[in-house]
Amino acid sequence: VYDRGFLYGDSIYETLRTISGRPVELTRHLQRLSISAEGIAFELPFRFEEIGEAIRATHEATGNADSKIRVVVTRGAGPM
Repeated sequence: VYDRGFLYGDSIYETLRTISGRPVELTRHLQRLSISAEGIAFELPFRFEEIGEAIRATHEATGNADSKIRVVVTRGAGPM
């Protein structure tokens, strides 16, 4: 409940879709996520490869071939 993204909207997000079990334009979405992070002076805590793997693993676990995925990155808990 003390996450700054939850309390203050101090976060970034990117929404993408999957078709036939594969993320569409994943690299472009991750690049856009990085641009959003730069816009609020926020350094992404993971490399693109790590984020991409987390997206793939989570999506695979759903069993849905065609999905919409929202990736949300926050600064985490911090001072009020």
